[in-house]
Amino acid sequence: MVNNNHQEKNFAAYALGLPFSALAMAIMVVWLFPGLLGHEPWRPGEAHYFGLVQHILNTGEWLIPKLAGEPFMEKPPLYSLTAAGLAQLFSGLLSVHDGARLASGFYMLLTFLFTGLAARELYGKEASWLAPLLLLGCLGLAHHMHQMITDVALLAGFAMAFHGLCLASRRYLSGGFWLGTGTGLAFLSKGLLGPGIVLIVVVVLPVVHVHWRNRNYANTLLTAFVALLPWLLVWPLALYWHSTSLFYDWLWTNNFGRFFGTVKLGPTKRSGFYFKTLLWVSLPVWPLAGAALLRQPRRAIRKPALLLPLVYFIVMLSVLGAASEARELYALPMLLPLTMLAVPGCLGLSDFWIKVWGRSAILLFSAAATLLWLIWAVAVFHWPDFIYQLLQQRWPDIQVGFSMPLFAIAAVVSLFWLLVIRWSSIDPRQSVLNWSGGVALLWALLMTLYLPAIEQRKSYRQVFTEIRDYLPGPEECVSSRYLGGGQRALLQYYAGLVTFRVEVSKRHRSCNYLLIQYRGQAYDYLLTGMPGWTSVWRGRREGNTEEFFVLYKKNRNILSIPVE
Repeated sequence: MVNNNHQEKNFAAYALGLPFSALAMAIMVVWLFPGLLGHEPWRPGEAHYFGLVQHILNTGEWLIPKLAGEPFMEKPPLYSLTAAGLAQLFSGLLSVHDGARLASGFYMLLTFLFTGLAARELYGKEASWLAPLLLLGCLGLAHHMHQMITDVALLAGFAMAFHGLCLASRRYLSGGFWLGTGTGLAFLSKGLLGPGIVLIVVVVLPVVHVHWRNRNYANTLLTAFVALLPWLLVWPLALYWHSTSLFYDWLWTNNFGRFFGTVKLGPTKRSGFYFKTLLWVSLPVWPLAGAALLRQPRRAIRKPALLLPLVYFIVMLSVLGAASEARELYALPMLLPLTMLAVPGCLGLSDFWIKVWGRSAILLFSAAATLLWLIWAVAVFHWPDFIYQLLQQRWPDIQVGFSMPLFAIAAVVSLFWLLVIRWSSIDPRQSVLNWSGGVALLWALLMTLYLPAIEQRKSYRQVFTEIRDYLPGPEECVSSRYLGGGQRALLQYYAGLVTFRVEVSKRHRSCNYLLIQYRGQAYDYLLTGMPGWTSVWRGRREGNTEEFFVLYKKNRNILSIPVE
């Protein structure tokens, strides 16, 4: 339990006289739903996973994830199965891609739930709403966790497993169940990374503190092993029996190969990448976590409630830091233990720092929200003219547009935030409301006022729909070169077209049509042309000058498609 000197003070009432839990829940809703619905699958990440979902919906096959007709063994199929199930469930109400994206909302709800339950177990009832509110207030979370990507399910698995560890000393059956189930969820979301991290954590804990050297902890691990076994065995064994080569492709190439760098499938790690990334991605929890540890450093490393998230964070950072690949997205699971450390740091703040944080949040997010509203108004109403001309010079092809439903949502959310904030308060929970409510406000404004413009930049619907008009029919054979997996998946979704890649010998076919993506100085290639082929269509996404798509038709008998 957290002892803090603010609990006995008589605070001013929260907004509209509502309790803290009600306001926290409202902010979660404001943060969660904008961005889940009302837009196409966006590049780059969503397109890949939507292609896997589309394959399940079209064929009913889930054992082997397939992307535009080809096996895609990078990740196990749990997220895709969840997304396909929700798309099917809401097929009468939502588009396929919106229904599928609800999977991210489902897994984020699980993350918030188990984050709150874990915080309650470690620090008491007061922390159960504070922890998820701190988590959603992290600046780097919203952009990724609203996408149709399997990392959302991975985060939910880590939260569930952490909750199980929190219960280990008191209720080993339920603790072991959630530890094993959460680890299994992480495994079927992204492979061996999740179980590997959790395994190291459960081994390190009894080494560093006597609290985990008892029979209850051993029983927790035994229960967790039983709960984990079905997750570890069912899909991998079924995959092995169906195709040994694909099983080893998943196990060695996409788990060990990616981790140790023997295969190059992602961005390579730069020195100090995660430390630099966490400086902004995890604001505001890392300063609060630091405050909790530095307040009484010797006591902190002896207290299980602080030691558990600290070990969790150090193990995560060490494992991810040892991997050959690094992305901002991979750092997000570390927000979970940092948030747990931030809870006592937040509740233990002095009155001075509570006021500084709460008022800084009001000033920062008020200024940012006002700026977003003003830029939107100038873009929509073309006034003042000189500012509008500056916007046109910076983003010449972008059209913001006006939508009454989206405008109404943005206005209601802005009014709600104005009601929530309090300038004069020495309640640390009010400071969290100010900050996390501000993050939710900015996210909601971006996903309402600016949604048409973002859609224009990230959607392939227009450019890929056009291709259908230049083909004799949907069954026409079309080869492709330099198309990414997500692009091929969306080409199938929008145009009903599955291309045969020139780069893959097993997929190569001599077709009458060839679709090529050019990058960089694309016009240099277009001017030279290709002998034996005639360009019948050229297109690109609005506002994008890096990707050019050209559809060629064979106009004479050629033996092969030229490599360059």
